[in-house]
Amino acid sequence: RTAVITGGAGDIGRATARLLLASGASVALLDRDHGAVRRAASQLASASPTSAPALPVVCDVRSLEEVTAALERIHQNLGPIDLVFNNAGYQGVFVPVDRYPADDFRTVLDVNVLGVFHVLQAAVPRLRGRGSVIVNTASFAGVVGPPNMVAYAASKGALNTITLSL
Repeated sequence: RTAVITGGAGDIGRATARLLLASGASVALLDRDHGAVRRAASQLASASPTSAPALPVVCDVRSLEEVTAALERIHQNLGPIDLVFNNAGYQGVFVPVDRYPADDFRTVLDVNVLGVFHVLQAAVPRLRGRGSVIVNTASFAGVVGPPNMVAYAASKGALNTITLSL
């Protein structure tokens, strides 16, 4: 089985990759930070030398073109995709709503909502009819709306409904 993990260079992405690699899956780590995704793949290889190496793929989920190209590269290198873990995320700043910068709000939505949409839009046709799995990382923040996290809460609330809609 082949798994794609967005936000693959982060703690949750690496931990998930470690488990999937140990179970025998092929894993592609997607992250926009070139150095971080390469280091994550290297760390995973060092931790599990008997597993196949994780494939590091530089990709900014805010770009549908980059996501589409990344999924094609993964298909060419690892085979058909069976699992998508939409894990890329950005929390934004922690300030009251009246001081929240609009540019940061937009970045949170672009990564956490539009990024997930791009991955779904590019991946669903590849997954349809294959018994595949999609996991979207949401947050309790999307249900309770914690103080000083207006953009993050809004983005995770949107992700909850995107997942239900899917």
